[in-house]
Amino acid sequence: MIYASWWGGSSYSVGEIYPDADGHSDVEIFFSVTAAKHALRGRYRYGYWERQDVYYADGRHERTLFPAVGEDSEMFIYFYDPREASDPYPDRRLYFGARQGVREERC
Repeated sequence: MIYASWWGGSSYSVGEIYPDADGHSDVEIFFSVTAAKHALRGRYRYGYWERQDVYYADGRHERTLFPAVGEDSEMFIYFYDPREASDPYPDRRLYFGARQGVREERC
């Protein structure tokens, strides 16, 4: 299980890692880095017209649209639960390359 913090580009705000007053955060869970790559690609290519699954680390599940996701979208991947860290730092960064392929970078 890995954790991810997604940023959808200039049309979106940065996701919150720490829970709000209701106990919800924007940290997502994936079974692998490859699954996170597919989610990032899907939000960019199909997010405007096809609902995407979002599984949050706090147990929520949503099927939502992601309109206006840009080439500047990215995901920060954590191999630990960042909600439990005082100063979380990602292990990987997923982003789009020059030909819209998803690139992976160690942080």
